[in-house]
Amino acid sequence: MEKYKQIIAGILIIAAIISIGAYGYGFLNSDLTQSTNENVNTSQDIKNTTNNSTKNTTDENEDYKIVIDYDGPFTAGYGSANAHDDVTSSGHREYDLGKTTYVDVGVKKSDSSNNELKVTIYKGNTIVKEDSTSEPNGEIVLHYEE
Repeated sequence: MEKYKQIIAGILIIAAIISIGAYGYGFLNSDLTQSTNENVNTSQDIKNTTNNSTKNTTDENEDYKIVIDYDGPFTAGYGSANAHDDVTSSGHREYDLGKTTYVDVGVKKSDSSNNELKVTIYKGNTIVKEDSTSEPNGEIVLHYEE
C-alpha cells in the first residue's frame, strides 16, 4: 500500500510541475508578443523582426520527443504546448511531441532496483536535455524551454 501512495504522490508532483509550466508559458508568451508588437516602429525594427521570425521558424521545424529507458516499471507524466499525458510502462519508450516551445517530463521508478533510469529530451536528432539515476525508487524531472 505504501508503494502505491508513493506512486500517486509522484504523479501528483509531476502533474503540478506540468500545470505550473503550462501557466508560466502562457504568461511568458503573452508578454513576449506584446513586447514584440510595441517595439516595431522603424524599418530597421521591421527588418530585425523579419530576420528573427525567419530564424525562429527554422528552429521550430524540428520536432521534440522524449525518450525514457528503464529495464523495470515506471510512471511518467509529460507535457508540452501540444500534449499532456500520464503513462505507466517499462523498457524503451519514445513520446513524440511535435513542434513546441517547452517540454516538461517527470519519471519515477516503480521499484527499488539499482538499474539505471535515463530520460532524454530531443529536438530533432539533437539532445537538448538528459538525466539519469540508479537510486532505488529514483525519479527524474526535466524542463526544457526555448
